[in-house]
Amino acid sequence: MNIDFIADDCWIEGQLTGIRLLERELSDALRSPRARRQELRDRVAHLNSWLNFVDDALALRARARQA
Repeated sequence: MNIDFIADDCWIEGQLTGIRLLERELSDALRSPRARRQELRDRVAHLNSWLNFVDDALALRARARQA
């Protein structure tokens, strides 16, 4: 097994864990009656950019495995 792919797997696992934590924070904030709209929009944008980053990394990894 290639050590680079193992390192990539660990990186991806860490990123997905962070995304899930942020998702949980957002869900909790949305249930709060004191939720501030702009703060929530900013956090959702952050979550979306993080997801796009990980998605791009996964796509690159898939192409590298095919080569």
